[in-house]
Amino acid sequence: MKTLSRSLLPVLFVLGCGDAEKADVTGVSVDLVVDAPFVDALSGFVERTEGDLRLAEGFREGAVGVTITAGLDCSECYEITGEGEQFTVKASDSLGAQYGLSALMEAWGYRFHHPFSAMVPDALPSLAADHPAFGEVVEPQMGMRSIHMHTLHPIEGLAAFWTGGEGEDVRAAQVIDWVIKNRGNDLQWVSLDDVMDASTHEGWLVHTQAVIAEAHRRGITVGLGIQLFGSGNLQQAFDLLDRVGTAAENRAQIEERLKLLTDAGFDRFNLSFGEFFGEDPDTFVAMVNLVGEVLGELDPDAMLTTLIHVGDSDDQKVVYADQEMIYYFLAQFADPEIVPWVHTVMFYNLYEDAAGAYHHEEFDEHRDFLQSRIRDGLPTAYFPESSYWIAFDNSVPVYLPSYMRSRWLDMEQTKAEVGPIPDHILFSSGWEWGYWQTDVATLRLNHSLEGGVGVEGGWTGLVRWMYAPLGEDGARTAEAIIALAEAQAHALIGQRLMAYLAGRDSTIDIGEAIDVVAQPLRVRVDRLDRLDAAEREALREDVLAPLTAHGAEVEAIMETLPSSDNAWLAEVRDGMEVTLHRLRFITAVYQAGLAHFDGADALTHLAEADAAFAAGQEVVARRKAATRDPAGERWMAPAWDNPTIYQYGYLYRSDTLCFWERERLKLAVVMGEDAGPVPGCAL
Repeated sequence: MKTLSRSLLPVLFVLGCGDAEKADVTGVSVDLVVDAPFVDALSGFVERTEGDLRLAEGFREGAVGVTITAGLDCSECYEITGEGEQFTVKASDSLGAQYGLSALMEAWGYRFHHPFSAMVPDALPSLAADHPAFGEVVEPQMGMRSIHMHTLHPIEGLAAFWTGGEGEDVRAAQVIDWVIKNRGNDLQWVSLDDVMDASTHEGWLVHTQAVIAEAHRRGITVGLGIQLFGSGNLQQAFDLLDRVGTAAENRAQIEERLKLLTDAGFDRFNLSFGEFFGEDPDTFVAMVNLVGEVLGELDPDAMLTTLIHVGDSDDQKVVYADQEMIYYFLAQFADPEIVPWVHTVMFYNLYEDAAGAYHHEEFDEHRDFLQSRIRDGLPTAYFPESSYWIAFDNSVPVYLPSYMRSRWLDMEQTKAEVGPIPDHILFSSGWEWGYWQTDVATLRLNHSLEGGVGVEGGWTGLVRWMYAPLGEDGARTAEAIIALAEAQAHALIGQRLMAYLAGRDSTIDIGEAIDVVAQPLRVRVDRLDRLDAAEREALREDVLAPLTAHGAEVEAIMETLPSSDNAWLAEVRDGMEVTLHRLRFITAVYQAGLAHFDGADALTHLAEADAAFAAGQEVVARRKAATRDPAGERWMAPAWDNPTIYQYGYLYRSDTLCFWERERLKLAVVMGEDAGPVPGCAL
């Protein structure tokens, strides 16, 4: 046994990873005694002594004693016992030890919601021996529990995990720890093509090796997304084949490019195939197998998986082995050692309407394939999203807690029909505007679909658990979040209204013209002049009336929120408020256009739209001053030199309400006004 710590301050710095919300409190004296097998993984808890963290008041009198010991023979499991000031965490391995220590701190009232911001209690309660978190061996219910940071987008993980730079190794360690404290055991990000430049590659390799070493030291595995065909590369991803050539040429290019990555130490490479464009089916299968062969030669310990993306247009259908299928399903015919992952997009799920996203009325083919793999005992994984970013959610901005409901529904319904999903990877595109909630809830549902020890009710129980330390105000906020998520599921998914709440940029408009569709389509503002009287009335009845009703729902839910200056509660209130203003704005814009083409006065509706826009700007300004990430300004920057195709921060469009402005100006143009230039809000 080894005594590692005299203070909880460094323990929380790793677990909490950044600023705490509570001020003017003192540290807790803790004796942390750790069994030898866990010392290395837990040493990070005591090495990091810098950071602006303020901890809870002393635990009555004297020091708190925590002993972490081996003794369980399950995997990644733990058991907490004790009471008062003396506790024991018995664990199976280093991850179990870290999960157990995290769970003990959560019992005290800590919440590790955001990689760079922790919820810290005012004072530590005295815990009784019969506390719900104690006396039970806790094991994960799912094998892989992973966060995929989509670093093709200019999000928080881009610098920390790809480009590096001063302080980015610390930020990467904070994200790694956040995954662990929320019971994850894997982390993945995406490669970009700047790594092919020799001057970039050297620094990238040093930084990446250090990040992977930290992840491995803490006990989690690490994957990297790579793309196969340059023909489908729309976002400056790193790809293995610029073009398909002879067998020798293909092997040489794949080997040359994989060599750039395999020295870094990744445990897995996830092979994707781009969007909207495809190769010949025989070529597809042959090239996937070739990548597997070459990777096996270069890095025999690394796993290869493939991504079954979405896209149900006619030109994305192929025939192979006498079956017609979506192009991406060709991955199932590759070497069986190469495991296919099933993808869905946005806040849609496997069991409800998909509203035409990527031409899908629903993701039934993906559901059926995933279920068949689980039923047959074949390796597979599910790879849904926690935000879509591009003109859809946090960049608009709108707050969509319905993502949590969808991620739970996928797991719950699949388990009920065929059995539990074996592995789960959550595609993440940013954490501000409350989107950290989806990642935290999903990781914990991966660990326990019921929500976890002491949590009742799956995703709804987890929302209540998130805000429980904040007392009655937290409870009221949690109920409001749950009510909003359910209302959104009915209105935005069930009634297909999300197409109007989301934004549209110029790229989406261009894509629609050639039938390249990602997010659901809608009647466009700039085409209101093409509607006849019957079509205008149908738009009022089928879209604007339910949008107005949903806005009234959101307003009623907001009225239940507490009046509090607590930063965690203010974040939720701002998210709901900007969503309400967005609903009012878009409804008024369409009502104004329809009134104009009916020959009626549109001024009242225009004034409503402009008032909602101004109110939305006020909310955005508040959030800009209260970002969870200390580096939050970077994500709102209008110009940011980075290797993605997007040379600005992921929140820049939300910071300027560009999608709102674009719709207002398009309305002015279609009404015959001199509106000036209309922003594209795209690349």
